[in-house]
Amino acid sequence: MKSRRRATSLFVPIRMNWNRTWLLLAPLLPNVCTPALISLISTECSPGNFTRILIPQPSTDPCDPLNWPSWLKHTALLISCAFVFFGTFASSGFSALLFPYAGFLRVPITQVALLTNYNVFTLGLCNFFWVPLALVFGKRPTLIAALSVLFGANIWGAHATTYNSVLGARLLQGFGGGAVEALGPTIVADRTSFFRSS
Repeated sequence: MKSRRRATSLFVPIRMNWNRTWLLLAPLLPNVCTPALISLISTECSPGNFTRILIPQPSTDPCDPLNWPSWLKHTALLISCAFVFFGTFASSGFSALLFPYAGFLRVPITQVALLTNYNVFTLGLCNFFWVPLALVFGKRPTLIAALSVLFGANIWGAHATTYNSVLGARLLQGFGGGAVEALGPTIVADRTSFFRSS
């Protein structure tokens, strides 16, 4: 079989000669794209003749998440997805209770609607706390602490009888539930590799 020269990019397959490839990529990445980079990206391919390159490369350590068995990777993904569901449900599920809470707390509906707004605000703002904490102590203890905060805030919110008490519970729900919003994608990225054939 004749081998074909094929230039491939991680994003768009390009089948041209070297000069045309350089002319196509140079305007897109003026400070990054060099002929050496293009030669790294391009490969000599023929049908049935390829090697699998894992990005990132797994280490030889059995504790490396890339070396975990498939069932353990899927379990970690399922747990983080459940945590995302709990945090998001605690945040947005409250919207259906606006009118009952307005009557129960005897406050205007606009004031009850602020309970959702403050929750979403802390859901996004707390990432500035959880991400550095995860970098220092690790993702597992950080997520356990965040899940504990979310669980405690949910119990508090279920037993709250005043507006200020519900407001405090909603703020803590957003604070605890926001950790996995930022750390969830890194959990997936730490346990998966993508393949590049060369």
